Amino acid sequence: MIGAVDAYRRPGALALVYTTRLLAGLLIAAPIVGAINGSGLLTFPQGDATLFAPGGDSLAALVQTSYRSLGGALRESSWLLCLSAMLGLLPHAFWLCALGDSGRLGLGEAAGRALERLPRLLLLSALSLVVSGILAVLAALVWGALYDPLAARVDERAVDLWRIASLLPWAALWIWLSILTDLSRAAVVQHDAKLRTSLRLAWRAFKAQKLIMLSSWLSPWLWGIAVIAGGALIVERIAVEQTGGWRVLLAWLLHQLVIVGLLLLRATWYTKALRSVGAQPAE
Repeated sequence: MIGAVDAYRRPGALALVYTTRLLAGLLIAAPIVGAINGSGLLTFPQGDATLFAPGGDSLAALVQTSYRSLGGALRESSWLLCLSAMLGLLPHAFWLCALGDSGRLGLGEAAGRALERLPRLLLLSALSLVVSGILAVLAALVWGALYDPLAARVDERAVDLWRIASLLPWAALWIWLSILTDLSRAAVVQHDAKLRTSLRLAWRAFKAQKLIMLSSWLSPWLWGIAVIAGGALIVERIAVEQTGGWRVLLAWLLHQLVIVGLLLLRATWYTKALRSVGAQPAE
């Protein structure tokens, strides 16, 4: 049934998406954790608490004494990050399909729809990644080209301000691209649309509510920054650098709550996109 629901009405889907991201995070972190364990740091009574001590002396010492093993671990984690990003498109498709049906929907049915639409969603993600890369290269070229002519006319601080300002149009283009990409994904989910049709439906939905779409896309990002900042302040109060395993456990649980909060915030935009595109007549 075409429509969309809020994320809290799909607790099973939320739990599945959260679990896949948790497992991916643990897998990506495993090589780095192994390198830290191999350094002998955890044999001390304080364990890894010294890494969080003010000043960062223990962290600097770890990098100096174990830079080879840490370098290899970082490379391995980077490959795992890329792999998890590609595989993570499947739970992302599942999440969209679960949110994009206002009727009763089982996890198996949502998974079936996700698999059916996955190739088109992959193609949209690939196109978005390519265009994002082109925008990033162009922004970097403009950033570099501005230095010499600006340095000959204004002071160093003004140069930096002008170069930062030069990034704003590219940032606006990237936001517009991200909105259209998400709307195109919503069209694939809601109307089972082909690639060209999904792009047309996305553009039509965007034109109908430009400011609403922009605010709906930006809002989860801004609230997400507030949630992350709040979580960081609470973790600082917990003082994980002090002894006590409960401190680390509490900080870890707080991190998980922040992740769930970010998922729920992001889902508000997905729900809006699914409803807006679903309201467009299919071609």
